[in-house]
Amino acid sequence: MRHVHSTQGMVIHQYHFSVSPGDAITNQMFFIYRSLRQAGIESRIYADHIRGGLSKWVNRFNEAELWNCDLLLLHHSHGNPQLQKLLGIEVPKALIYHNITPEHFFRHDPHMWNLCRIGRSQLKLIRQAVSTTFVDSRFNGRELKDLGFTDPIHFPLFDIGVMMAEVSNSQPRREKGKIKLLFVGKIAPHKNQIALLRTLSYLPPEYELTLVGSADPIYLDYVKLTARALGVHSRVQILGKVPEKDLKRAYQESWAFLSTSLHEGFGVPLIEAMVHQLPVFAINSGAVAETLDDAGVLFNTEKPWELAAVLKTFLAHPEAIKAAIARQNQRLEALRAGESQERVQTICRDLVHHLRVVPECDWKKEAANIARQLET
Repeated sequence: MRHVHSTQGMVIHQYHFSVSPGDAITNQMFFIYRSLRQAGIESRIYADHIRGGLSKWVNRFNEAELWNCDLLLLHHSHGNPQLQKLLGIEVPKALIYHNITPEHFFRHDPHMWNLCRIGRSQLKLIRQAVSTTFVDSRFNGRELKDLGFTDPIHFPLFDIGVMMAEVSNSQPRREKGKIKLLFVGKIAPHKNQIALLRTLSYLPPEYELTLVGSADPIYLDYVKLTARALGVHSRVQILGKVPEKDLKRAYQESWAFLSTSLHEGFGVPLIEAMVHQLPVFAINSGAVAETLDDAGVLFNTEKPWELAAVLKTFLAHPEAIKAAIARQNQRLEALRAGESQERVQTICRDLVHHLRVVPECDWKKEAANIARQLET
């Protein structure tokens, strides 16, 4: 039986180099923050780059304010210029690893290429400084194990139950005579929106494509030029980064979610699409198969004419759509226990308890033992 440890006097802070509204990492940080506060645990979020008016809720990084906490959760997704300062703060630390996009996707952008390269090299320093490592997928865990990390532990990204409740009364707003396909994610090379355009070019005129997400400006130009070259530009809507209500509307207006992404550490929009009752079609890359877990339609081909043929056939059969959504709902139910506010509270509370009773010099030695106990 698990012991319930007191949260009295417990302080857990978080840090990521940048925060931005709608960003998956920022969303998780606020999810963790709310979960901790509701459990009576004092918590703050720190960052260096604070965008989109979030300074009301996020504190600018200040070493002096981070000394007095039981645990510092370090979110890592790219190069961090402040890493040495962070690692020098003598408090227990845990890594929350969000995956780093391979730098070869950014040959056109020296800054992003360098950020990804540095971020991966910094993992070696982080490994020596943290007592525990958290990941959101086994895919990310395998990457860290290859780098020598000990027993990465699954950590929730969101509360599935809350997500489902928020859209329980949501109704489709599909336009008659049109079949809208949706993809949500940064317009960038590793998300591979070009393949979406090529797939659209093999579909009848009633098919349209909506793209939601911030954009790499160079790749965005490439997407626009390609859409025009393929003759599908009038059937493509590029919304960019949108508020939550507009994102919800995009899901409501769509018939299916289509992903041709080449690199996913988890794929939050795959879950969002399932919650919104859209059939999900995705190329088998990165953690996609793990996230879907036999739900949705997984492609083992990148040929646009084959993707288009499957989509057209599938969406013409209501019984196939119904069966796919039923399986996706089973997957969402299976995720409830692991992706919840209660799980965040339990992990953090138990980790701090273990750290309080383990001498500082034994944190690293005890990492494997702590991981085993937190996973039970």
